[in-house]
Amino acid sequence: GYVRGLEIDYTHPDGTLQPVEINATVFRSESGDVILTLCRDITERRRRNVTLQQARNKLTLLNAVTFQDIQTAAFSLAAYQELAKHVVADPKIHKYLDKQQVFLKKIVDTLDFSRNYQEMGIHPPRWQNIQQVFLFAISHLDFLNIRQDLHVDNLEVFADPLLEKVLTNIMQNVISHGVHATAVRLAYTEGSEGLRLTIEDNG
Repeated sequence: GYVRGLEIDYTHPDGTLQPVEINATVFRSESGDVILTLCRDITERRRRNVTLQQARNKLTLLNAVTFQDIQTAAFSLAAYQELAKHVVADPKIHKYLDKQQVFLKKIVDTLDFSRNYQEMGIHPPRWQNIQQVFLFAISHLDFLNIRQDLHVDNLEVFADPLLEKVLTNIMQNVISHGVHATAVRLAYTEGSEGLRLTIEDNG
């Protein structure tokens, strides 16, 4: 019946290649089928895409190196702070060192968030079992004293691979900010707008 956005390399009589995009539709008529075809030269578009991808690769490499350098420096700084606590006896200085560690952790957390945000959308989405992803997510945390009330059956969603990280962050918030939370509930409902996944805690 029709073809939309088909990209191929057209070979000229002299053997040179030219990238084109083809859109074609079949029309029925009394004299027979007629195919209307539109060919668009996409040489410039493909060149721009290649250049854009090269720029993305460079930025990704630069970010990876920068993140690693800052994290290494933060790790070393934290180690020296711990050593300083054993050398200095002044409680006031200990208090300052504790404050520094809080800010240092915030820097590392921000780096982790930035790395995850950068990776979002890079890898193709895939079907994921919600219960399985949730259990993987809490496996990174101290969740032994919090009951899991799961009502997701065998629900699977088509989502970014970072879904596990999302659930880990939400559960980390339950531990950090859900005062006296002893249970979390995971459930879903379906409606005209699609599926809604609900996460609740009793804190």
